[in-house]
Amino acid sequence: MLLAAGAFSRSFLNAPEYTPKTSKIYYVLFALCLGGMFSTLFFWEYRTAIMCSLVLMFCALPFILLNGVQSLISGRREAKYFLLAWSSFLLFSFLFGLKSFGVLPNNFFTLWGIQVGSVMEVSLLSLGLADRIKGLSDQLRCRVEELGKIRNEAEESEAKYRSLFEVEEDFLFSLDQNWNILAANKSVSKHLGFKPQEVIGKNFMELIYKAGELQDAYKKLYVLEKLEELASEGKPVRFLGEFLQKYMREPKELQVQFQILEYEGQREILGRAYEPDQDLMSRFVDDEKTVYSANNYLQNAELLSQRMTTNLYRFVDPSTITAMRNCLREMIINAIEHGNLNISFEEKTRAMAEGNYFRFVQERQKDPYYKSKKVKVEYSLSRDRLGVRITDEGKGFNHARLLKSSMEKLNSEGITHGRGLTLTLSTFDLVKFNSTGNQVTLIKYF
Repeated sequence: MLLAAGAFSRSFLNAPEYTPKTSKIYYVLFALCLGGMFSTLFFWEYRTAIMCSLVLMFCALPFILLNGVQSLISGRREAKYFLLAWSSFLLFSFLFGLKSFGVLPNNFFTLWGIQVGSVMEVSLLSLGLADRIKGLSDQLRCRVEELGKIRNEAEESEAKYRSLFEVEEDFLFSLDQNWNILAANKSVSKHLGFKPQEVIGKNFMELIYKAGELQDAYKKLYVLEKLEELASEGKPVRFLGEFLQKYMREPKELQVQFQILEYEGQREILGRAYEPDQDLMSRFVDDEKTVYSANNYLQNAELLSQRMTTNLYRFVDPSTITAMRNCLREMIINAIEHGNLNISFEEKTRAMAEGNYFRFVQERQKDPYYKSKKVKVEYSLSRDRLGVRITDEGKGFNHARLLKSSMEKLNSEGITHGRGLTLTLSTFDLVKFNSTGNQVTLIKYF
């Protein structure tokens, strides 16, 4: 009885949670009860067993009541019923004990004290359990109502998000860590002609335009570099990309922005593609000359190449403009990497193979010896030609030997960079280096 009472009290009062220190004493009570039961079977006489059990009861019941008081102080409602129940049982058990020791005579309450106390205890504990069940039901109902409100809010938020996602004019999409498209809005049809379900599941690189020419390798490398920059640094990246159109099968240039979104332990890449901003006054430009002086950030190559080709739409076709922009970008990157930062072809190849290319470039950019060096870009546009002169502060290189390298050699060796000069030679009408090799002049006639 004492063993069952201790186990019930420990569970009813949830002692491990509300009174953890007192909860450990219950194990001592359980050990004494089991020891007494074993001794009664094999060692003790009946009278000895009864006397020991009464002594243990007089020690255990006050301890259980003390634990009830602790629970009552901690704010447990069912502790009230628990204390009333055990007080009743303790009172009638005390009367039975006094009768057993010969202090009180035999009568109904002393003879059946334990049974009477047990009935009252069970009745009061039943009320306590009912009150506890009611409390749990009330808590459960409140939690269900809270969950219902949260679900409604989530559904409203999701509906708003889907509405904004679908009506947005820009092409919005999300990617997984392998650059596979998870979702896309309806604007993909306006920009590229595809339906959303046609692009979902495809790799993002499949949407990049491929002309079947040498420039495809550079385009792919450039986009991959941007994606790797996003993955390694975690900061939003922007770039101009050429996308495949479903029906016209011609390239369409879109401004692309990527950023990483993390929620509920998951990580997705959010993408946005939109029409690049064009200067409305560019249609009236006949002649302009500008000189730029840029630091060694690689993003400056994108900004400068875009700026110098913005006003070409009235002179040449869009595909030629894209090719010229790619070449100018590559030449400026070469001036930064191989010129001002003094990164050799072998060092870049090794850094890209090890996957720490951007970290390697950043270390050079922070080096005081290279930090102050600038790239000078002289730009001239007229009705019949575009002229660009790019000058770095590096030591130069043997451009005559490099010009002998062919694209076939780069392909055979599996090298994914070093193609910019070859592409530039095939795009511009004049490509001329100075004797040192730290200045290149590019001319394109219209």
